[in-house]
Amino acid sequence: MTSKIKLFFIPVLVIFFMFIEKCTAEYDANFYDQLDRRMSELRNLVEKNNYSQIVDMAKFINDNLVNTPEAFVTYTKQLIYIIHSDNTLKDVKILSLCMDILHKAVDTNVDSFPYRMGEQIDILDWEKEIVKRNNDTMKEFMSLRKNKCEKMLCIWNKMVSNIDDNWDDELASQALFKVKIPWESIGNITLNGPTGVIFPPAECVEDELLRKKYQAELDEAKKQVKRAKIQKTAKKTRQEKKNTVKSFLIDLYSNKPFATAELETLLKKYNIDDKFSQEILDIIKKQIKSK
Repeated sequence: MTSKIKLFFIPVLVIFFMFIEKCTAEYDANFYDQLDRRMSELRNLVEKNNYSQIVDMAKFINDNLVNTPEAFVTYTKQLIYIIHSDNTLKDVKILSLCMDILHKAVDTNVDSFPYRMGEQIDILDWEKEIVKRNNDTMKEFMSLRKNKCEKMLCIWNKMVSNIDDNWDDELASQALFKVKIPWESIGNITLNGPTGVIFPPAECVEDELLRKKYQAELDEAKKQVKRAKIQKTAKKTRQEKKNTVKSFLIDLYSNKPFATAELETLLKKYNIDDKFSQEILDIIKKQIKSK
């Protein structure tokens, strides 16, 4: 293998790992393309006050995406937003069924996907007006408010816990470029991949010691790429959803019956940043004082 070809393989590793990270075993492009078309058609129907297919879509999402958590959360959010776009919708059966998958989506474990946790925050935010209207009894409202705010803080805590503000974005690329391919111990092989070539699998390395060393470097490089992706996504989601979380908590706890101490306890329970917590509490106290 010439040195020119060896150099070509190095940057390909970056593309290859990004490609692998993007693809999953469950992913079927054709399936999701069809689902996107169905969602688009449903959006057009709702705009024309035709709600006949909403229940079918809710059932489809529940039956077909429940084992793909990230997709389940994403398409549940899309469905909720389609319904939310029409404020005249009052069909109890439709709302009840959609609320069922909404609750399931919020409780779905997507802890390794910061962006999906951001979508869970959006879904919960949609419930804010429902919580505010559910005030038949003071006890019922307080219980529902605490429950939803606790879920919001739990999701926010999980999402920001992925973030290391001291993270060096260069670490991942450094790890990739440090991977040394032991060409001297690799026989004739045919490599196929997204760009025509990829790094050879470790089992192609004949020498046992070189194979173990090469595999360890590949594993570390993949780990760094995954970590870098999570860092980038989590930071972006934190920036995008911070005000959503903030307004959600302020809106609900600025309503009677006031319970600032309860919220303060929840903020501490979920280790919310002191500065962020104080911002929320100060605004709530100010709004309560003005009422």
